[in-house]
Amino acid sequence: MHLVVLAGDGIGPEITAATLAVLRAASERFGLNLRIEEAAVGHAGHRDLNRRMAAAVAAAAGSSDRAALERLGASGSAYIGFAREEPHLFRLAFGPLCANGNDRCTTLRYGRSVTVGAIRCTMTTAGLSCRQRAGHHQGFFVSRQRYVLYR
Repeated sequence: MHLVVLAGDGIGPEITAATLAVLRAASERFGLNLRIEEAAVGHAGHRDLNRRMAAAVAAAAGSSDRAALERLGASGSAYIGFAREEPHLFRLAFGPLCANGNDRCTTLRYGRSVTVGAIRCTMTTAGLSCRQRAGHHQGFFVSRQRYVLYR
């Protein structure tokens, strides 16, 4: 039997951990052969994505233009890596969007754009493009078929 445990909103991680411990012990003792796959959803998934992107950006330190490009590229690469490793969470990127940390969420529909700080993201039927509004317009494009980093 294959179980998928979706850790996320509405239940504490200590409850999920205790439940998994019981399931694993029962599987071993009674020969249930449980396959348990864990994944994050909701806020837990967004926290994981934020952690990955922050770590990638922090690794590209410096104040030069080159360092700024490296940070932007690292951020896009971390996002794309996350999307490949966590496709269910990647789909969330095409759903609710909460900009500027407020509670008013909306869906970024095809042909629409949103600006958060110096970054502007536009959704088209081809995919999602996020670029800096000033300077060399660094950023990334991502779709189900491919991704492009603009440096």
